[in-house]
Amino acid sequence: MVDAQMSWEDLTDKGRQSANCPAPMPPEPAVIAASIDSHRASPEVGIKRHSRNKQVELASSLLERRAIYLDLKFWIGLRDADAAGSTPHPYGDLLTSLRQQGNRSDFAYENAKGC
Repeated sequence: MVDAQMSWEDLTDKGRQSANCPAPMPPEPAVIAASIDSHRASPEVGIKRHSRNKQVELASSLLERRAIYLDLKFWIGLRDADAAGSTPHPYGDLLTSLRQQGNRSDFAYENAKGC
């Protein structure tokens, strides 16, 4: 049960702590300024077009990669295997394999911690 008095920041901080995720880094002011400048330079591009361009950019970057899809059961098992550290775990071999494959440029998967 979630306490109604908890803020969104409290909830996300607790989630990160339970998954051993690092706190997100705020964007650098120079990066923000560059983004604003690029949007000002092309005011004719609306939000829908910009979103579509970003989708195409992401799809292109993933084109040469092999995707795998794991259901929630596997993500929970991978999280538990990561938390177990060097203690043997049923999902330990899968986690090790995914980490090894994740170093290849043609293979993509979401971080097992969900960070």
